[in-house]
Amino acid sequence: METHLQCFPCLVRQFVDMAERAHIDEETSRRLLREVLNSLATADHSMPPPILTRVAFDLVVAASGNPDPLAAEKRWANDLVLSLLPNLEKQVAEAADPFDAAVRLSVAGNVVDLGAKRNVSREEVVRALEEATEVPLRGLETKAFAKLVSEAERILFLTDNAGEVVLDRLLLDRLPPGRITVAVRGAPTINDATMEDADHAGLVGRYPVIDNGAPYAGTHVPSCSPEFRRVLDEADLIIAKGQGNYETLNTEQRPIMFLFKVKCEGVSRLSGLPVGSLACLPSETLSAQKNLEAVQK
Repeated sequence: METHLQCFPCLVRQFVDMAERAHIDEETSRRLLREVLNSLATADHSMPPPILTRVAFDLVVAASGNPDPLAAEKRWANDLVLSLLPNLEKQVAEAADPFDAAVRLSVAGNVVDLGAKRNVSREEVVRALEEATEVPLRGLETKAFAKLVSEAERILFLTDNAGEVVLDRLLLDRLPPGRITVAVRGAPTINDATMEDADHAGLVGRYPVIDNGAPYAGTHVPSCSPEFRRVLDEADLIIAKGQGNYETLNTEQRPIMFLFKVKCEGVSRLSGLPVGSLACLPSETLSAQKNLEAVQK
């Protein structure tokens, strides 16, 4: 996905939010903002928005001396969803279609995104999870998704945000054991999940977990580690969580199932889905390989 004009206000807001969270004084923040604006003006706008936001994050880290300015927010999100998990596990187990319920709750968890907005409240998370079984899941039907999962020998699961990774356990537990590798970001960026967050969320030790070796809010394949790229190349099904992964991987010629919430007009235009939609979208490559029927929008 290219960085559209509508992306720039969001990129600037992300910097302002991060600077405030890192307790950088106003004078320094104003100086850094000029650097951010200059970087955005001269950047390659054909790159996805998650790549462009890295400059702002690095400036905040350097000015604050804090390598993970949103660490407290990530801990809060993981703890919140961990407190909700027992009831959600019971809900999935008792559902008429547990796989469908797990997919919906995992996608709904994409609401925990501090790149898309400044704050996410407990009430907002709870409401999103309560509505997950009622709102349409746009894209491929989950029965067809389940068939893809059953046929896959090597599944790579790309996580997105802290908090959301706890909900991913509901879906990961319904994927074939021994065929899954889970991937997190290679370094802190906004509130995206790193290995520390995956450990806090209970993924480490439960599934094989690797990091992608890259510091971006998404999956920028050229920046990823050789180990991650090997696993990516060998996967015959990639499950990519979150809007950032959709923005960075939607042009990749790979068998990808994108699971995310549509949060902005740019992604809405690209996906063809209304803002606010819960999406279960196969990549063009996956659709072609598996003869999938046209997605239902």
